[in-house]
Amino acid sequence: MCLYSPQSAAAGLAATVSAALQTTEEQRFSWYDEARPVGFYSRPQAASQLLPQYEVVLTHCPAAFTTPHVSGNVSSLRLWLLLRRDVRAPLLELYLPTGLFVCMSWGSFLVRPAMVPGRMVLLVTTLLSLVTLFESSRSTAPPSQGVKSLDVWQLSCIVFVFLALVEYAAILCLRVRSKAPTPGVAEAGAGSSAGGGGDSDGWCLQDRVALVAFPVCFLVFNVAYWSAHLSIHQKEHIACKPAA
Repeated sequence: MCLYSPQSAAAGLAATVSAALQTTEEQRFSWYDEARPVGFYSRPQAASQLLPQYEVVLTHCPAAFTTPHVSGNVSSLRLWLLLRRDVRAPLLELYLPTGLFVCMSWGSFLVRPAMVPGRMVLLVTTLLSLVTLFESSRSTAPPSQGVKSLDVWQLSCIVFVFLALVEYAAILCLRVRSKAPTPGVAEAGAGSSAGGGGDSDGWCLQDRVALVAFPVCFLVFNVAYWSAHLSIHQKEHIACKPAA
């Protein structure tokens, strides 16, 4: 038996049917129709309408078995109700938008550091959008005690955008220090450092490094995250698989 868990992509519930007052010598259970013993005969689409984010599968244990009871061994049959989460909804509604927001934050590295309003608006708006999506998904998700894999993904995306904002704050600090007057230094030397370590077009070295480092780190995170996510999903699928 596998109980429901909001962190899981699959869950199941086993139901055993038996006659407690009659032993196997008195009565034995068997399926009436071996081809299709169980199913949603009245309204097959009713379960999908009540649980639109899950694929509902009703299956059975093909062989009858005995269950120990105080009156003796009784004949039993077992049903399995499996719920498999539809991964298309979270992929389109959460994973894809948050991933695109992270990629959009990398566009700030192409904006000159001197353009403070435009770059700050891009990063702060992206960060606030990710926080809003995270709070919305948390409020609509079923309550859980542990940390879900979706929470790990969204928090990681927020951290990536926040680090881009920290990188820009560090660049501004370096530019302020480079423009500060220093006693005993010629004005020509101060004028040469006015670019804050940047090139003639205003694109500083820190942004060049960040434009390569951030996508590489995000790619490494994606490989590690999806590898662990698929591994856990495979283990849950095996654990919730009906046993004969």
